[in-house]
Amino acid sequence: MAKTNKYSSRKSFVCSLFDVALMMANFSQMKTVLDQNQEEQKWYYVLLSCIGLSILLQIVFAVLMLIVWCIERRLEQRCPHHKVTNRDGNSTPQSQTGGTCCIGNTKSKCCSSDVADTLDEIGLFVVFIVIVLNIVIVSFGLTATGTINPANKTQ
Repeated sequence: MAKTNKYSSRKSFVCSLFDVALMMANFSQMKTVLDQNQEEQKWYYVLLSCIGLSILLQIVFAVLMLIVWCIERRLEQRCPHHKVTNRDGNSTPQSQTGGTCCIGNTKSKCCSSDVADTLDEIGLFVVFIVIVLNIVIVSFGLTATGTINPANKTQ
């Protein structure tokens, strides 16, 4: 089980690096679009809108995942028998029954898990929209109109 957790942690870390790389690429694309005049870029407003929306949704996703993480940690602290399922689909039940633990058997104490699940599903939808937006960005393309100085050209 320790190797699975180590693998899962590494996989999550690498996915986070990809998220950072995508955000950096979007900022670079936005800089390229903003450096050009509106007349030079045929799809100026479409690209600007898609890139801006992609960056905004990536930030929303990060905030959603931070909220989910906080909710799951709070649930683990309140109820050590609570079953937590991570993003990879691996569950880490701490009891034989694998059921959720409700403090005082009241549904209101357990609704945090439902909120975390809902936010996780919303996060999945946000990631899908970010992927579609970035496909649109790439399909419209960015054209750099700068000229190369012949004196700096390597031979």
